[in-house]
Amino acid sequence: MLKIGLIIAAVLLTLLCANSILRSVRFLSEKQKRETIVLARLLCIRDVQYAFYEKKGYYANNFDSLIYAINKKEIIAACAPDSLKYIPFSKQKLVEMEVGKVLLSDGTDKEAFEIKAPFFSYLADLDEEEISRLQTESIRLKSYPGLRISSED
Repeated sequence: MLKIGLIIAAVLLTLLCANSILRSVRFLSEKQKRETIVLARLLCIRDVQYAFYEKKGYYANNFDSLIYAINKKEIIAACAPDSLKYIPFSKQKLVEMEVGKVLLSDGTDKEAFEIKAPFFSYLADLDEEEISRLQTESIRLKSYPGLRISSED
């Protein structure tokens, strides 16, 4: 009877370990799929900002300005203007966008922008432990916890 109990316990532990590994694999697979789509959106915003800069001589400091320029055909966008400002998979959370100046090594200023999508926005409906692990790892590495693109990339 003891042997049967040990066998059942061993099988259960094996199943728990396998489930834990598969959970991480499924999470990483879904994360990669989503990051590809979110990154495409950020790259599109970057391209729209570059086009806006070419036309106006400065970067737009909000999405309304970018969308207005697209709708008025002042600039061309490869992505839909009505969804431009939203992070995919996030239930309408906004892409974070900052415009400002960076100091160059020669002491002059240069206009720049940064666009960001945090992990907790586009991965929110996935495994909380895995998201927390990603956040912790980003903090440990002193990197942004999500996807980020700047005009300097």
